[in-house]
Amino acid sequence: MSEDTEVVLRGTKRGIKSRQAQMLVIGGTIGTGLFVGTGQALAISGPAFLFVSYIVICFLVHGIVTAMAEVGAYLPAQGMSVAYYGNRIVSPSLGFALGWMYWYIWGLSVAYEITAAAVVINYWPNTVPVAVWITIMLVVIVALNFFPVKVYGESEFWFASIKVFAIIGLLILSVVLFFGGGPDHTRLGFWYWQNPGATKEYLVDGAGGRFCAFLFTLIYSCFSFNFSPELIIIAAGEMKSPRKNLPRAALHFVWRLAVFYVLGALAISVICRSDEPALTNGGTGAASSPWVIAIEKAGIHGLDSVINAVIITSAWSSGNSVLYMSSRSLYSLAVAGNAPQIFLRCNKHGVPVYAVIASSLLSLFAFLNIGTVSGIVFNWFVSIINTAAFISWACCCLIYFRFRKACAVQGITRSHLPYSSITQPWASWIALVAFCLFGLLNGFSVFFPGHFTASGFLTSYIGIPVFILIYSGHRIWARRDPWVRPPQSVDLKTGLADALTDEEPGDVSEEENVSSKHAEMSQQTTSTKPTEEELWIEVINQPEDIIAGFDCAANTFGKQTRDAVWIATNPEWDQDGPEGRTRAAARMVDRWRQITFDNAGNSNTIYLKATLPEGSHRVVVGMAIWTQFSMVEGRGVRPSDDPSESLGLEKLYPDDESEQRYLRQVFRSFMKRRGEVIREKETSQPPSLLHLELCVVDPAHQRKGIASKLVQWGLDEAQRRGGLEATTEASSMGRHVYKRLGFHAEGPDIEYHVDSEFLPRDRPSNIFMRTGTNQ
Repeated sequence: MSEDTEVVLRGTKRGIKSRQAQMLVIGGTIGTGLFVGTGQALAISGPAFLFVSYIVICFLVHGIVTAMAEVGAYLPAQGMSVAYYGNRIVSPSLGFALGWMYWYIWGLSVAYEITAAAVVINYWPNTVPVAVWITIMLVVIVALNFFPVKVYGESEFWFASIKVFAIIGLLILSVVLFFGGGPDHTRLGFWYWQNPGATKEYLVDGAGGRFCAFLFTLIYSCFSFNFSPELIIIAAGEMKSPRKNLPRAALHFVWRLAVFYVLGALAISVICRSDEPALTNGGTGAASSPWVIAIEKAGIHGLDSVINAVIITSAWSSGNSVLYMSSRSLYSLAVAGNAPQIFLRCNKHGVPVYAVIASSLLSLFAFLNIGTVSGIVFNWFVSIINTAAFISWACCCLIYFRFRKACAVQGITRSHLPYSSITQPWASWIALVAFCLFGLLNGFSVFFPGHFTASGFLTSYIGIPVFILIYSGHRIWARRDPWVRPPQSVDLKTGLADALTDEEPGDVSEEENVSSKHAEMSQQTTSTKPTEEELWIEVINQPEDIIAGFDCAANTFGKQTRDAVWIATNPEWDQDGPEGRTRAAARMVDRWRQITFDNAGNSNTIYLKATLPEGSHRVVVGMAIWTQFSMVEGRGVRPSDDPSESLGLEKLYPDDESEQRYLRQVFRSFMKRRGEVIREKETSQPPSLLHLELCVVDPAHQRKGIASKLVQWGLDEAQRRGGLEATTEASSMGRHVYKRLGFHAEGPDIEYHVDSEFLPRDRPSNIFMRTGTNQ
């Protein structure tokens, strides 16, 4: 397999620049909802309600954007998404349900964008089957998502630029027509607000009808903004200098909302009549764009086709964005251990290819257009996607509230945050109430006499029970997890040092350095300067760091010392070449993903990495694994059964039965002693101990004090968890190292009870070691 096509657990790459991120976010928002969907809202409610609705929704979305920007700027991470923060800050079940909802809804959004393009293509008389147009658009969108993220970012930058220039041009055209600068020199002014009128009635007559019209437009107009805050967060996962550029992208997005959407809604209401039949295709659904209708009515020849071409480009661009979000959502699910690990695999450019393939399959729903009127399918997708957006935005508010609560409990003030908004938390409270109501009222029209349809009801509300079902299923499976993470146990520290590392020179202010150092201290991150290089000890939160850490173990135990015990437990690292190593890496990552938590919210297994700077990046040079054991439910991991019978020693030592028996005896001996000590703790307080299972430093960086830092971190953590005793196993040769670090042999050396034939081999005895007074 060539380097270009090799797909391994590499991780995504930060290749999106600030200008690309800002344009990607606004370009992903300026979609066919603004170009086409606004026509249906105008036809039902009238110009005044359309204009006011966009003002209200802009404010509500501003609350979501600024809330998530606060969270994301403080804790940026590769593979980040709203689902990632739902899992990390609120509960694993919320993160699980959000992640899968994002994946399927963004995959369906690709089909929606292509459906909207099909609606527009029908403006031109043609005999080309709609399936051909759908296929062409799908191929282009999917192909762009297989390119490196920097290519994707650049293509989306220019796609979005076309949309932005088109909207600016249409706003200018609207001003010209407003003052009578069109070919017929008719001064439109606010004439269409008077005839046919500023507001319309919907479903019923009178004030109730006007209220229903306003409510419909308020809910329907949300579609234009759907998942924009989420796109900002996902893009930040591959954004350079996210602590600086994420708030910048969020702030630019907010004012562009006002310019493009509020002024766009006002412009549409001025230049297009709300009773124009072409807006709704005779009432069967969305049809032509109000912009195109206005240009055609004004007698400006040729420009209508140009705008239609821009709208189709817009559909391509938005489809490009939502497929990107869908694939990265699936990747983020895999990072959190909530999706098969195959979706973690990236090519050398950092593209999660299998996640892209899986997400692309959902776009095939676009072929529903073949058997149904495009306008009807358009409305189906609007309802389904709207419901998911309301759920998502309500969850964004919950995540933000729990983040603020955790910050308050853990002593992190607003001055420590890279970004905070003066409108928070009040904007989020208002948005939470509004979007919960919108979710319940999304399909309110089907409850009026004569308007009920099964498809209308299902597309409006099916998303709610599906989300509840996914959440409940995971909640039952993870019933031992807390419903909501206690604020004191919310992890606000892991990855902070990595976030600072990802900042480009000059991007981190002195104030940010002070606040981040404060956070690092609370994270118990120790540092020293071995050979004038800064050493960081941190909890691992990325799968690629697990693999790098076990590379250090392979270099030490597998190559340098040829440690038989380590090779016996990790035979694939030493055999079967690259394929065996890939399988072993996947197994290690899978174990890392299955970490459980005690009743206090502490992780029962801690994977630590030691990193040193190398150029502009940091490299993993050491690794340690600490596990909290206990016989008491909810206080740690119960000791496992004897694994010595399944070590694969026959494969490792096919012709040396004595070596096989010796190693099995080694495992039985130290696991027996470990179990005895853990059972002793069952009736004491605390009934747990913290055990060092692995501590290794790459041979190229040994004798720099790195191992002592990895051990000392665990000893400090044991004290933080209520004064737990720390234990480990060591050979007679290694015991002197651990003894200097606070471990002591309990009594005389514990000799293995091996067969007499092994005694002449003079193997070093293994010792169970504990912290505390040397006995």
